[in-house]
Amino acid sequence: MKYQKDGEINKNQQTIQTVMRVHKHKDNRQKELHKILTDWIIDDLQPLYVIQSPSFRRLISELDPAFIMLDEKGIKKVIGNSYNYILPALIKKIKLEAKNVLLTTDM
Repeated sequence: MKYQKDGEINKNQQTIQTVMRVHKHKDNRQKELHKILTDWIIDDLQPLYVIQSPSFRRLISELDPAFIMLDEKGIKKVIGNSYNYILPALIKKIKLEAKNVLLTTDM
């Protein structure tokens, strides 16, 4: 705290607590970050439990303290919504453009 000459506390002076306070992201930014995290999990074939790792959570917290991490259920919901959004377009594209389709699966 900074004191004025008369001994009163200067109320305009910022404290360490106010300077260091983490401000929450707006909803659209939070959703964008959730999508980026989900894209990384999907693109790099990461297991969903990676988001439960304390070291991963610490990394994310250090990189962006305002980011609220989704839990596994939240990630699954984002993946499900993405799947439901893209599936009709994918089916349409296959019907219009594909001459042959080869499917494989890992069991």
